[in-house]
Amino acid sequence: MKKIIIAGPGNSGSGAIFDFLKDRDDVFLPFENQEFRLVNDPDGIRDLEHNLYYNFSINGASNSMYAFKKFCKHLESKKKIIIHQNFIIYVKNISKILHT
Repeated sequence: MKKIIIAGPGNSGSGAIFDFLKDRDDVFLPFENQEFRLVNDPDGIRDLEHNLYYNFSINGASNSMYAFKKFCKHLESKKKIIIHQNFIIYVKNISKILHT
């Protein structure tokens, strides 16, 4: 089985590619009819990067890590194919380091 990952920032056309592929019978969508949006969704990687690097404050960083961890846990529990367990462990370890 070949795997294709479709990713792109907003308004790049990645949604159109996704819509085209989801109508095909020979394509398996691990997240049903939803796009995987770990990067762009609220509390995703983009928000995490912004709050850790560009708009840093102790409370903001802590809140952002908590929100990102919660977001990842939600993705893990709701999707047919979950985020790789090593990624979840990595997020938990980073969170522990920031809270010490």
